[in-house]
Order: sequence, then structure tokens, then C-alpha cells
Amino acid sequence: MNSHHGNFLVLASARCYDCTTYLSEVEAEMDMKEAVRTAKKHITELFTDETITHVGLEEVEFNNSSNNWEITIGFSRPWQNISLATALSNRPPARSYKLVCINDNDGHMISVTDRVLTDSQ
Repeated sequence: MNSHHGNFLVLASARCYDCTTYLSEVEAEMDMKEAVRTAKKHITELFTDETITHVGLEEVEFNNSSNNWEITIGFSRPWQNISLATALSNRPPARSYKLVCINDNDGHMISVTDRVLTDSQ
């Protein structure tokens, strides 16, 4: 794998389950860490009036066909506070998940959409 310090070669045409085998590699303009920082910054600024907490990375993928980073960011909203009933049950606390699309060339946010998880996820 051709890698540079601070840059990642990103699997573009298929998901990589064995990271020693790459079917198609494309070097992105932004490295993965920079794309994640940018997505978190956009989410924090966009939802600043809601006083969100526990902002964290959930998923990240580079879309070669659109040249965009697709990053899922999870966070908690004040009305999603953990109740005693939730804490005592085996259910995970409620969180919101947003899919943030970041343009690889200039770092601009293209879109923010709901990322709805199913029971199998």
C-alpha cells in the first residue's frame, strides 16, 4: 500500500474486509482524520443552539464516484438524557446520527441528513 505520513489511501470501489488487499485505491485530497474533524466541526456549529453533547465518530467512507467523504456523526441532545429506566434496562441511550457529506476538494459541507439505524445495525 502506498501511504504517506498523515494521509490515507482510501478504498474507493469496494469495502475492504481484509485491509491487506485493495481492489481499487484512490488518494483523497483530505486525509481521513481531517475529514472527520471537519464533519464534527460542522455538526457542532450547525447544532450549537441545541447544546448537543457526546459528539463522536460512528462511520466514515470515501465515495469515489462523487469525490465526497460520507461521515456518520452521533451525538446526544438534551431531551435524550438517560432516564433511570433506560439506565436500568439493557437498552443503549438514545442518540441522534447524522450523515455528513464533505467535498474532498475544498472541505465544504455538501449535506447533512438523518442516518437511521435499523435493529440489525
